[in-house]
Amino acid sequence: MDIQFLLKLMNNLGEMRKHEGWTRPQLEAYQAESLHHLREFVYARSPFYQRFHKGLTEQPLQELPVLTKATVMENFNKKMACECC
Repeated sequence: MDIQFLLKLMNNLGEMRKHEGWTRPQLEAYQAESLHHLREFVYARSPFYQRFHKGLTEQPLQELPVLTKATVMENFNKKMACECC
């Protein structure tokens, strides 16, 4: 097994263990912040999601349109992936 992989795994385990004692409000705040960062990343780099969620970028997830396989396939060749890929 790769030693770098093991070191990274051990570091990740240590980070997760720090979260074991979190209260519900701490966990919810962490989830909200993580989701916010993910959405910022995607909206900055994906023309597809910029169009698909136009005007909805600050809406809760449950208010976003459902992304179906049919929609994915219709837009597959229209640079759906982020610029980093």
